[in-house]
Amino acid sequence: MAAKRVLAGLAVILVAGAIAAVALKAQDHTSGDWRAEFGNFGSGPDCVYLQLRSGWDDNHGFTIDTSKLWGWSPTFANAAKADAKFELRRDAGTIAFSGEFQNGLGVGHYTFSANSEYVSGMKNLGYSNLTNDQLFSFTLHDLSRDFVQQMSALGYKDLALDQLVAFRIHDVSPDYVKAMRALNLDDLTADRLVALRIHGATPEYVKAMTEAGLGRLSTEQVTSLRIHGATPDYVNAMKTAIGTKELTVDQVLAMRIHGVTPELAREMPSLGVAHPTVDQLVEMKIHGASPDYIHELHDLGYTQLNASQIVEMRIHGVSSDYIHEMRELGYDHPSTETLVNMRIHGVSPDYVRELKDLGYDKVPLEKLVEMRIHGVNGSFIRDVQSHGYKNVSVDDLIDMRIHGGWRRTSMD
Repeated sequence: MAAKRVLAGLAVILVAGAIAAVALKAQDHTSGDWRAEFGNFGSGPDCVYLQLRSGWDDNHGFTIDTSKLWGWSPTFANAAKADAKFELRRDAGTIAFSGEFQNGLGVGHYTFSANSEYVSGMKNLGYSNLTNDQLFSFTLHDLSRDFVQQMSALGYKDLALDQLVAFRIHDVSPDYVKAMRALNLDDLTADRLVALRIHGATPEYVKAMTEAGLGRLSTEQVTSLRIHGATPDYVNAMKTAIGTKELTVDQVLAMRIHGVTPELAREMPSLGVAHPTVDQLVEMKIHGASPDYIHELHDLGYTQLNASQIVEMRIHGVSSDYIHEMRELGYDHPSTETLVNMRIHGVSPDYVRELKDLGYDKVPLEKLVEMRIHGVNGSFIRDVQSHGYKNVSVDDLIDMRIHGGWRRTSMD
């Protein structure tokens, strides 16, 4: 549930950022300067990149198909030097460009004229007192009266102007809404539609994920799946690798978040981990129980391990180095349960070496754990020995630590 809340929060933040990005400043866009790149500048053979500037801190850059520019000609755009005049005509107004091009690079001046019919029409639709700045933005993003009416007919009435502009920027069209509704997506709010578009959730994607076995999806689930790069191919590959016919959305998300790959799932049986579950694969990734780690355990003779044992060993820091050091100290092949118990209670190689220096060599592992549990450390043993207690057994040391009676006896 926590992961879901984080993912939902992330989607909301991204939508808020998208809407904030189109929030309109109080600038005068009656006129300004423009620059253009056409041809071999990465915009494509039939597109031009335009940058409009009005004032020092107000810039608008966009790529547009030249077929949408009145008076445009590749002849003047590609000339060694030529005058240029063209217009961007939209329902909200017209931006007239004049200047010159030299070998695909253009500069000049623009003027903006609002469409008075658009202003009155938008007023009839509930949007009055539009500023020149807003009308300029609506022209750039092609926010037409027809678009507003179509979205209203689909139930998106009385939206904030920023939301309508966000629709246009991210291509939330009437056809897109209809297609997503046909796929039974619920709660298609304006913000969620923008979030879906931002993350590339197309109707084709939703249909393919449904056909991959995830069933009916919510808008939140689709957005989350897209955020974490879950594709139909990934879902199908994971089902095959794990050997299951079904995966839930939560399982797919967990695997994507933690980097569980089909290759990892396929490799597990060859490492002695037969039929790992989704939860086990996720836990192994979370705790770093990698194929390399499993190989190291195999080399040390731990070949018959299940996923739960491997994960538990990783959680508690049972490394190959730890096992090696304990072997050098005379503990050849402790069970995985014993190794984990030793690590939990702090039975380290240094602790064992300290006991050996104090005369306690080859202490059974279960006794080492018991000593650590009750705080029988080198400092305590030295304290006991300094009070005249020599050759005290391990059991007596533990008993003395628990009851503390030795101090009173030594002082009488």
